[in-house]
Amino acid sequence: MRSKSLSSQRANAIASRQGSATSWSIRPSSISNGYSRGYVLHFDKRELPPVDAFWSVTAYDSDGYFIPTPLKRQAIGDRDKLVANADGSVDLYIQADSPGTDKESNWLPVGKEPFTLLMRLYSRREEFLEGKWEPPAVNRQ
Repeated sequence: MRSKSLSSQRANAIASRQGSATSWSIRPSSISNGYSRGYVLHFDKRELPPVDAFWSVTAYDSDGYFIPTPLKRQAIGDRDKLVANADGSVDLYIQADSPGTDKESNWLPVGKEPFTLLMRLYSRREEFLEGKWEPPAVNRQ
């Protein structure tokens, strides 16, 4: 049986480092069995990307363009007003339809077609540079 998890290793993730920024790309072919289903990117408490500047997750369509969305939001990150869960963790909801008004602050809208996620980290901290941190898995709901 296939795992429902898309880890940075199993999802054909590509890491690139340019100057003070690093990015990971999860290829559309890695997300199988229905783009209409929702995904969650879960960060445990105190496990958000280790940066001194900022981080973001951006969604692109299969041609590399922004996806038109009802919120006109193509990226989400620490500069947004993310709402933490009761235990201090943070969930990002990556899906076509709203996860509910109480979760929309953490919603990255995508279409029901293939998409790519790109996570960018700016001014990375030592724990990243030493290989002690990598992005969490993207899980189907």
